[in-house]
Amino acid sequence: MHYTTKIVKNLTDENLHNSLVKFGKGEFEGPKFYMKVYGNEVLLRSSLSYEGILGKAFLTFLEQLGIGELEVSGKILFLKKPDEGLSDRYGIELKFKGNKYEGKINCRMEREKALRLYEELHEWCYMLLNIDLKVKGYEKYKLSTRKRLPNVKNMFDLDFCSCRTKKGNEVMDFILDEVIPDFKGEFEKFYDGRIEFTLYNDFIVDELILPKEYENVPPRELRIRALRKGTLLRKLSIKGVGDFMKEWKFEA
Repeated sequence: MHYTTKIVKNLTDENLHNSLVKFGKGEFEGPKFYMKVYGNEVLLRSSLSYEGILGKAFLTFLEQLGIGELEVSGKILFLKKPDEGLSDRYGIELKFKGNKYEGKINCRMEREKALRLYEELHEWCYMLLNIDLKVKGYEKYKLSTRKRLPNVKNMFDLDFCSCRTKKGNEVMDFILDEVIPDFKGEFEKFYDGRIEFTLYNDFIVDELILPKEYENVPPRELRIRALRKGTLLRKLSIKGVGDFMKEWKFEA
């Protein structure tokens, strides 16, 4: 589950905290998500941090096509030390590079296995992966992700990851639950077989709170251990309709 959706659903865990550690006090731009439904197709695009959700959405769509095996290639950037068993489970070549772990993958894989890979890793990794079907007649259905992390200036541009799917209940339900559960009413009101929207997430961090059990940690760890308390501002901009706003408090 994406960390902004956890805030919306009032869920707190270590991965949510780790996703907020990059923020100090102040106002910050957050990740974006785009969806266009037209004809019999769905186009999804996202900024960094939503690429794992796009991967899960794409693999969910492939189930309705009856696609079994597919080609997965690219790399995974780990935000903490990975389980060494990943290499055996998914064919990932692990390397320690620049004080961080990186995994490379280039193999054919069953759809269910690829979905497990995303479910296991997407909350604490950057999934810089491409998925191709290599099936005649389905060439346009693929997932594409940039090879490198964006620079600070373009951190949340909407061209980081994209995929195209056929329109179907599985994908639509997935997006409603995993991306815009708080805007489900607005989506259903204006969806008439077509819709185009962009989701914006911005953060206001009012306070950094250090739990008592970490009061004696070294100064360099204070920023990592401190909880962020503030507000998540979400805007759903539906083309041809208007903007809808929601605010959610968090402490994680």
